[in-house]
Amino acid sequence: MISIPTLSQFIASGKVLLLDGATGSRLIASGLQPGYCPELWNIEQPDKVKNVARTYFEAGSDAVLTNTFGGSLLKLRDYGLEGRVNELNAAAAELALSVKPSGRFVLASMGPCGKFMEPFGEVTRDQIGKTSLIDQLPPM
Repeated sequence: MISIPTLSQFIASGKVLLLDGATGSRLIASGLQPGYCPELWNIEQPDKVKNVARTYFEAGSDAVLTNTFGGSLLKLRDYGLEGRVNELNAAAAELALSVKPSGRFVLASMGPCGKFMEPFGEVTRDQIGKTSLIDQLPPM
């Protein structure tokens, strides 16, 4: 029986972990229009999102990131999609996992919320933590 390493074991081995590239740029090359929510494509254009991950794996990536860079509640609110945080993030993870070869990895991508924190903006430290760690991460 072949043992498949965990991500921790892979990193501890000292090997270089080759990650994917610019997912957003690949989605744009696939037809994503400027100003459109990339995470919505996890539902509306799943084959295109899967193809991005598949292409990176085929190119030799050890790991790919989910299409969830802007998947926080605060960022999705900009598109009127704050009620779909779980759906969009879970779909992204499922899509990437569906094309993951054995022995490779899928990592959750979590980007900035696009808002300024107090005292320069209206978002509090607690809101940032809640919308990322409590709302965005669990569905993935």
